[in-house]
Amino acid sequence: MSIQDINLLKSFQSSWAKHKYWVMSRSQKAYNKIRLLAKENDWSLEKQETYEKILIDLEEIQPTDQTLRVTYQHVWGYFKKLATIEEKQRYLDMIDQSNLLDSQLESFLKELSVKYNQEYLLQMRWFIEDYE
Repeated sequence: MSIQDINLLKSFQSSWAKHKYWVMSRSQKAYNKIRLLAKENDWSLEKQETYEKILIDLEEIQPTDQTLRVTYQHVWGYFKKLATIEEKQRYLDMIDQSNLLDSQLESFLKELSVKYNQEYLLQMRWFIEDYE
């Protein structure tokens, strides 16, 4: 791999860390496509352009109840061993709600991210609210 490809890989990895669950919240198919692109850390300008196009295309896609449910379950994995009994029950009650699009569960997961100092989650692009 060339120096340029190594730099592109580092740039991709940083971007993917921020966008991974945001992508999942919009399209499992796009999420899987990006994971395949990144397989074996073999990165190129062509792959970078494909990745960037996927992100742009996903800007037009809104999360659904189903895609959010899957994404929230992945994010919950960071807390399931740390959370109090009350937090676990609150999560279970919220994930069972029929409308996940109202962002209450996302707000709760953000609160837990701060409480349990989950830097990785605090740095990522969230799902419903606008990206800052």
